[in-house]
Amino acid sequence: MGDLTSGTERLNAKLAQVHPAARQATDHWYVPRWVADRITWLADRTVEIGKGILDTVVDLLKGVVAPIYMFDYGLEWKDIRGQAKAVSDEIRPEVRPTNRTWKDDAADNYADAATLQKDAAARVGDIADKIGTSLLLCAVAALAFYATVLAVVVKLIAATVAAIAAFGSAVFSWAGALIILEEAGVNTALLATAGTALLAVLGTQATEFVTLAGEASDPTGFPNGRWPDAVA
Repeated sequence: MGDLTSGTERLNAKLAQVHPAARQATDHWYVPRWVADRITWLADRTVEIGKGILDTVVDLLKGVVAPIYMFDYGLEWKDIRGQAKAVSDEIRPEVRPTNRTWKDDAADNYADAATLQKDAAARVGDIADKIGTSLLLCAVAALAFYATVLAVVVKLIAATVAAIAAFGSAVFSWAGALIILEEAGVNTALLATAGTALLAVLGTQATEFVTLAGEASDPTGFPNGRWPDAVA
């Protein structure tokens, strides 16, 4: 996040240097008025395009902490999965000493109830495992997206520096505008591609979450429709 924030600040500072560079190039007696006006127009468009992409990046930064939360919550769900599995493993009615001392209905009822609890704990562990995996997949996809955003910012900074150098000369001012225009097209396409990939992953995981929510709320897999209260 720090690299992205500092990158946007640097890009904004570089864009602020475009107009002064254009004015310096045109503030000479030998530069015709129509040439100066054209250079000023090019500088305006350059800054406008750069600011447009910068504003988009700043908006995207509002969700930059999301991958961190996804990782944290994903790991928490993995912990829940481990705890539920431990409970399921601990409940082993077939090896309990009581099975050798209890007889008839008492032993059968105990074994049946313990088996149901074992299965319910395993089910909770399975759901928690799937939720944790989905969150971690979302976190990885989001990190890849923001890595692309950072790459775009770095490329735009380099392009703006080159544009400023071009605007320093009335002869090559048009080249500065072309540099930004080219970068605008390439980087907008990069952001769109990365955004599409991110949405595809998030969409798939959202569907998975809906399915898991249905499984978690389905009472048929739990003893008496509830868990862990087997006798309610």
